[in-house]
Amino acid sequence: MDLRFVQRNAWISWFVKSVRNLNRFAKLLFVSFSFCNISLGKMVNDMPKSITVDIFNIPAKLSHRILGSASDYIITAQCLRTLVRMGKSGQIEGDLAEAWTISKDQRTYTFSIKKGLKFSNGDEIRPRDVSESLDHPEFKKTAIHFDFSNIESIESQNNLVVIRLKRPDPHFISHLTQPEFGTFHVSDRGAEPAKLKVTSGPFYIEKSSHNEVILKENPYRYEEGPKEVRFVALKQSKFQAIKNGKVDMALLWEDPSKELYDSFVKSGHFDILKPHIGFTFWITLNPNSGAMKDFLFRRKFQTVLKSYFVKSFSPTASWEVANQLFLPGGPGRISDDWLNKFWLNEPKFKGKKEKIVVKGLLSKGFQFSSQLKKAIEVACDEMGLDLKITTYENQTEFMNKLKDDSWDFYAINNDFSSYELVKNLIVTFNKEKPLIQFPKNERKIQELWDDVRSSILVEQRYANTEKLAKMLLSEALIVPLVYKNIPILKRKEIDLSAWSHLFPEFSFWKVRFKK
Repeated sequence: MDLRFVQRNAWISWFVKSVRNLNRFAKLLFVSFSFCNISLGKMVNDMPKSITVDIFNIPAKLSHRILGSASDYIITAQCLRTLVRMGKSGQIEGDLAEAWTISKDQRTYTFSIKKGLKFSNGDEIRPRDVSESLDHPEFKKTAIHFDFSNIESIESQNNLVVIRLKRPDPHFISHLTQPEFGTFHVSDRGAEPAKLKVTSGPFYIEKSSHNEVILKENPYRYEEGPKEVRFVALKQSKFQAIKNGKVDMALLWEDPSKELYDSFVKSGHFDILKPHIGFTFWITLNPNSGAMKDFLFRRKFQTVLKSYFVKSFSPTASWEVANQLFLPGGPGRISDDWLNKFWLNEPKFKGKKEKIVVKGLLSKGFQFSSQLKKAIEVACDEMGLDLKITTYENQTEFMNKLKDDSWDFYAINNDFSSYELVKNLIVTFNKEKPLIQFPKNERKIQELWDDVRSSILVEQRYANTEKLAKMLLSEALIVPLVYKNIPILKRKEIDLSAWSHLFPEFSFWKVRFKK
């Protein structure tokens, strides 16, 4: 037999087998890629492209300098990156900063800025952008979450940002996590309000109107998350919108009816979360105005008003009677035993012979405004007082009216749900919008607040916070009314497990969909 014929047939046989094997491999490769594509498609679908969130209200004017409402804070926080941020367990983590040092005298903070960071339009975020965002006169005059007058200087040097304080502040590194310390693009610096069309944060504002704010993802952001967040404020219609799938989650300021609440729970399609988030509503008694200068008069008014309001108030799923300034459930709070004794202690006040007129400033938006007004009227009748009440619509109007120091009392609210209360108290005692008034010739309350703010030891700070809470009641400077807890109603597939439960967190770039 011809050897060449044998070799040729052997070669042909090898080739055919190789082609068959290659064909099997190609089929296997195709199936593998198809499986990968199916898996990858599922993973991508698990990431929400868009999420619609119902919040308390849509700000008529979004002010990034004066975060006077929760909605201002929530929306602005999505658009700005800060030097540092709060981790899930409450620890301080780097955000724009990759590292930082604090001088021995606790007055100089030096931050090393990460390289390669970009604004949403692709411009590089430089140390100069950080320092210029913080160092401007308008900000120093209007910010309410931090006393900027304590900052001596802010400057950038090469890849560093250096902040020098006039006085040591043990909480300063924590203050830097607030949106007021956010970094703005040059197109927004000095503008009021900022448009936030180009931002350093996870989102930028694509559209803002009276009924919605639409955020789009910063294509250069450092974390995955929804491509779009749509904020709306539907009031009572939010519940139907959630059922219809038009809203994915809602912060429940308004209470659903019991029947509606039960229907959500029983459906199995929704979760109702009760994080430690809420507000305290109270009456501030002005010790520097009119009859309220008399301590016994204030104490009597405090006790009588509290008694009549509690009698007219009916608790709901998210509203309950408040007996102190802070929401219960954390350090620095007053014990129930102390509170019970305090409110049962009748003040000795004989009354005044002359007719006294008391002026009050009340919020139109308070859910129990009619009950409060009636309780004030009854209290004034019992004490023989003439009453003059003025109302305000929003925080801006409140601030403008508060410039008149002649108010004897006013109704206000603030968030006091944090585990660590110093940030909440800074808002309460800020000079621009003082929610609680100190007696002008009395230093002990101011000194105690200074101790709370400067305490480095945690145990000492908590002890001083409790003393401060007791003093505000004992000096009859406040009348606590109600606590408002803020449940979150959401579709079951919305995953908020990346959010902290130790402090109020609304980081919508961390939202995921469950598989």
